[in-house]
This record gives sequence, C-alpha cells and structure tokens, in this order.
Amino acid sequence: MPQLGVLFDTNKLGTGFYGYTSFRIFFTMLRPEDLAGCTILHGELEGRRSRSYCIAVESTSFEVLADIRRKVAESTARALMPEDYRFLDDYGLEGEHLVEAVQVTETGELVERCPRWLYEAWQRSALSPAPQAVPAQVKTQVKPAPAARPAPEPKHGLRLPERVPFPLWWSHHGRRSFALMIAFCCGGALLPWLGCGVSLCIILTMAGLVQGIAMQWRVWTEQQLSGGELVEELKKFAAVRPLDDLVQRLEKPGPQASPLLRTLQSVTRSWVSVQDPAVVAAIVEQNQRTEGHMQRADNEELRFLAWAVPAMAVCSFYGMQIFVGVRESWLEAPKLALAGVAGWLVVQGLRCSVSATGERLWGDIQRLAIAAWLPVLQKQAPAARGAFEAVTIETESLEKALRDLSGQLESVREVLERQQEQEFAGGMTELRASIDRLAPVVAGIRDNHHGRPKAMTATA
Repeated sequence: MPQLGVLFDTNKLGTGFYGYTSFRIFFTMLRPEDLAGCTILHGELEGRRSRSYCIAVESTSFEVLADIRRKVAESTARALMPEDYRFLDDYGLEGEHLVEAVQVTETGELVERCPRWLYEAWQRSALSPAPQAVPAQVKTQVKPAPAARPAPEPKHGLRLPERVPFPLWWSHHGRRSFALMIAFCCGGALLPWLGCGVSLCIILTMAGLVQGIAMQWRVWTEQQLSGGELVEELKKFAAVRPLDDLVQRLEKPGPQASPLLRTLQSVTRSWVSVQDPAVVAAIVEQNQRTEGHMQRADNEELRFLAWAVPAMAVCSFYGMQIFVGVRESWLEAPKLALAGVAGWLVVQGLRCSVSATGERLWGDIQRLAIAAWLPVLQKQAPAARGAFEAVTIETESLEKALRDLSGQLESVREVLERQQEQEFAGGMTELRASIDRLAPVVAGIRDNHHGRPKAMTATA
C-alpha cells in the first residue's frame, strides 16, 4: 500500500519522549479529515548520518498522500527535517522497521485501541489552531501542485515478480528425467496386457506428452509474467525515478524470470548509455533470437519424439515378423498402427502448440518494447544529438574557421608584398596552401561519417 514518511530531527525535539512531541507537531499540521481512512506508523530510522524520527502515513489514495505532503512541506515547524530530506516514499521506507501506531477512521477519528499518550497528543493538537494559511490561498496553490509534483505518487504502484515460478527454474535435464520416469512407469505397467511393441510406443508417447506439457506450462507462465500491465507500472515508475534505479530494480531474480522484463532491462541499460532507437531494436531482435534458439531446441526434441513413435511401431512390426512370426505380426499390426499414429498426433500437436504460443509471446514482447516502452525512454531521457549530426556540425565549424583563416592569411600576404617582404610573403603563401589542402580532408571526414558511420575512425 502507498506510504509517505515525514522525518523529524530528534536533536530538535528536546529530551524525553520525543515521539509524543513529534505526534503533537504532526497532528497540528494536519486536520483530522486530512488523515481519514489512513494508517499511521512510526519509529526511529537506523543507518543514517543524523538521527531522525519517522511518522509514516499509509493510504490507498494517492491524492490523500499528495495533500499531506503539500501541507507538511508548507509547515515551518522547527523540529522538521529540511525540506530536501523531509519526506520518504515507498522506495525510501523499504527495509525500515516501523510500528503501527494507530488507524484513523473514515470520519477522521482514532480507533478505540489507540495508545493513551497518542490520544492525548491528538486531543491537545486538535485544540490548537492549525498553522497553515487561509483556505483561499491553499486552493490557488493546490492547482499547480499536481503538475509540478506528481512524481512521488505513481511510483508506489510498482509491483514486480518477487520469486521465480517453478516452471521457469525447472531445468531441462530435470524435466527430461521426469518425463522418462513417467513414460517407463506407464509402459511397464501396460506391458503384460498390450505387448512389447505397443508398450514401447506408449513410452515414447508419454515421454513426448510430459515434455510438451512442461514446455507449454513454461510458456504460459512466461506469458503471465509478460503482460502489458507491467509496462504500465514501469511507465509510472520511470516518470518519477531515474532510469538507473529502474535497471537496478529489474536485476533481481524475480523480474529476470519474465522475458519481457529481461528485454526491457537490456533496452533501458543500453538507452542510458547510447540513446539510439536503432540499438534498442537490435537488442530486442537479439533477445528474440536467443530465446528462439532455446525454443527451437525444445521443438526439435518434441519433433524427434513425435516421429520416433511411428518409427518404433514399424520396427516392432518387422521385429515380430523375424522373432515371433508373420501371422502374429499381422495380428498385432492394427494395434501398432493405432499406437504409432495416435502418438504422433499427440506429440506433434503439442509441439505446434508450444511453437505457436512462443512465437505469439515474443511478438507481443517486441511490440511492447518498441511501441510502448521506447517512447517512454525517449520522453524520460531524450536522445542526445546523434553522433553523426554532432560530427557534421563540428566539421562545418572547422571548415568555416579554415576559410576565415585562409582569408586573413591572404590579406597578410598582400600587405607583406606591398612592403617588399618577399620571404614572409612566401611563408604565408605556403601556409595558405596547406590550409587549402586541409579543407577537403575535413569535408571528406564529414561526408564519410554521415554516409557510413562506422568508417569515421578509419577516415579520421
């Protein structure tokens, strides 16, 4: 649930029970109706350079927290921390051990199980006038507040996967071993009634069936962890926090289980350093190719098992002709044909389902990364002027400076010639010729770099 922490400087609260003093100041800044429906927590923060006491308000409404933040920011109470260090959001309160103090009802009253000292602070603060200004001035100042400071509110809604689901950390070898164990158990149980050939077909069919179900389960889980609502949550977080913080959040094992979040983390990290949409598209394509190799390997394994079932049926038929007899083999042929065809259809159908679901998943990921997430990155950290354009501007400036210098040298040469300083005039002529030879080189650097970006270094 969204939280907002207000910090007090314990050195300015005086000796004794400074929690009581903090709550008196807190309740003086806010009216009872400002805290309606909120839960209040408190505690001393650890691991900070200056001792600070925190009173946190927990509410389901971002508007309530924004109004509380505005009123506390306007307060001039001496015990409050400086305005730059006065507030903590969900991200700052993470890991802090705060204790629930009291709950405020929807009518702006404390619940009955409120501590006596806290109720006394509430009552005394309610009798003293609120230090804030006239309501008409507050209204005129509230209007621009959402536009100037919407930052702290949306970030509370960031919810990422906290753990890796079982289908995603189940290794390929473990999945295969489990499938073979189930397959041999089923085949061995049916061997006395169906015979050796049909039992072997059932073993291969069950192996492919269990493998296919496990692969489909994995893809379905990845789909659940890669929904479009995650992009909306990341948009809210990116609107109020630096992109580096977002990259750190996405490095945890839980978010890394989602292929969408893995792709967005790679895209965001590259955008922070490069800020080039072409690089973003290349990274998305590279991730898609990497995941596609794994998916194709799984599909090839299912394809092998699918075709192994009818092949086993055919081998069993010819084996029975050799070791049992022709008549017995033709009596067993309908069962073998049915087992082979049914097994092939089951495993091949699962393979097609896994392949189609995986392709659809990565199509959605590519669409969300390019169409939905890239505009957010461009808005959060607009791409700096491209390297090509920057080189073009620099070389054009250099060309202009060379032309000006060449003209000035020509003027100096003419003056020296009039004064019959032939030696210096000759030096000016050679220097001007060198500059004229340098100008086409600079122009070539600009043209080559603009046309072939990767050739800039070699040309230079």
